[in-house]
Amino acid sequence: MRGAYPGNRRRRQGLREGRLAATAFDGLHVASIILAFVHTQGRCSVGTPKKRKSHSRTRMRRSHDALKKIGLGSCPRCGTNRRPHTVCETCGHYRDRAVLNVEAEAETE
Repeated sequence: MRGAYPGNRRRRQGLREGRLAATAFDGLHVASIILAFVHTQGRCSVGTPKKRKSHSRTRMRRSHDALKKIGLGSCPRCGTNRRPHTVCETCGHYRDRAVLNVEAEAETE
């Protein structure tokens, strides 16, 4: 048993020979001893990468993180560029209906 806690083998041997009494929490107890031993030996008990990730792989992974260009459409009424499914800022229309009164807002400013 490579890498196991050395006292664990002796304990199992004692259980087989009837020298030690087995309890319901035996497996839990042994697992906590092994984790404590690994932690005290300076090893990390959580998952860590075995190899370093290269610059190429890191950049390939990040290739999808770039900001995408916004697809603009033209307003059918005035022809200016606007984002799809939004009210036109210049004429105030959306789907052939007047939603904003742009002239009244321009007068107040």
